[in-house]
Amino acid sequence: MNILPNKPPTWLSTPPENDVVIGCWGVILRNISGRKFPIKLGSAESETIFSLFEPYLLEAGWNADSFTPIEQIDPIHRLLYYERLNIPEGVVHRPMHGLLAISEDESKTVLVNWVDHINLIVRMRTAKFDEIVYELTKFIGYFDDAFEWAKSDKFGYLSSNPMQSGAGVILGAYLHVPATILLGKFGRLKRELIERELTVASIWKMGVEEASGIINLKTRRLVGVTAEQLVAQISRAVEDVVAQEIEAREKLWEKSRESVEDKILRSAGIVTYAKLVESWELSTLLSAIRLGISLGVFPMPLSAVDSNLILARDAHLAARFGEELTDQQKLSMRRAQFLAETLWFS
Repeated sequence: MNILPNKPPTWLSTPPENDVVIGCWGVILRNISGRKFPIKLGSAESETIFSLFEPYLLEAGWNADSFTPIEQIDPIHRLLYYERLNIPEGVVHRPMHGLLAISEDESKTVLVNWVDHINLIVRMRTAKFDEIVYELTKFIGYFDDAFEWAKSDKFGYLSSNPMQSGAGVILGAYLHVPATILLGKFGRLKRELIERELTVASIWKMGVEEASGIINLKTRRLVGVTAEQLVAQISRAVEDVVAQEIEAREKLWEKSRESVEDKILRSAGIVTYAKLVESWELSTLLSAIRLGISLGVFPMPLSAVDSNLILARDAHLAARFGEELTDQQKLSMRRAQFLAETLWFS
């Protein structure tokens, strides 16, 4: 996996569908009936499972040579893959005996023998969840005739994580809702989405979604529903969030233009002149600048900010500049330099 820390994922480099949706994703998970879950597998058993999958992975376009044992990937690169949205956070800290492959454009990831026997993750820029599910089901179709999947009449497809048992598919979206937050409406929006059996969280687990407005919205209830129902559910939710955020931006610009511009320009000033930018500040600063682009304050493309949401994170800076992950002072300095060099405001 030749992933460069100075280039964003290809799928994220294209213009977004709209100013609110940063990207969307889906994951399909399956376990072989009668086999232990990966968390109970030893290395030899894990190799056996992979050998069973190997011919079907090849049919699906994934050569065995493209898979790397996660344990053999150094921690900084595991963190880098997480920052690039290629893998779940748990892979960074608990590699177990899993294997990992990432497509060249980084729009797809295959995990074998991590939490489940096999997972495919698909990412795309637009909110076309039917296309995501098509890619997921097309992939798993290469395996369906050869394997009996672990399944329950009551719960659906089984996962070693009980919260993920059910439809066998999870869908989500990365969204930018700063105006909803500035108007004080994010709390209500979050409650409404939770009532609709969706989860709202930070994308990179920094716990700053209510400050930055950059959130990860995903399906929560998986038991008793189909993939098609999940597509309808998440699609409607994203449409509603986009409509509410656009309305909030219009109200803010009409009623509080000076204060909104001040917040945006202050963030641009910090990015331009600061000597240190800490990791916890990154999402909040870039969120304000991204809002400024959407409102016509800056002539930058949104993809410039979206790229820096990834490239200015700790593992990327450490890998690019040869710094230690533990040296937060140097990483903050590198982050400030990098942002000043890559963002322009006139």
